[in-house]
Amino acid sequence: MDKKNVVLLDGSAFSFKNGITQGLKNKGMNVKNLSLGGTAALQNLYEL
Repeated sequence: MDKKNVVLLDGSAFSFKNGITQGLKNKGMNVKNLSLGGTAALQNLYEL
């Protein structure tokens, strides 16, 4: 099975240590978490 690449852009919900990010990693996915706590996803796109 090929590893999937996932990029997370969201607020603080994706920055928890054992949250969605860890669950995706446990499923064998390559995860790049670009979340910023306390901001909206649109702000993350601006930061990029």
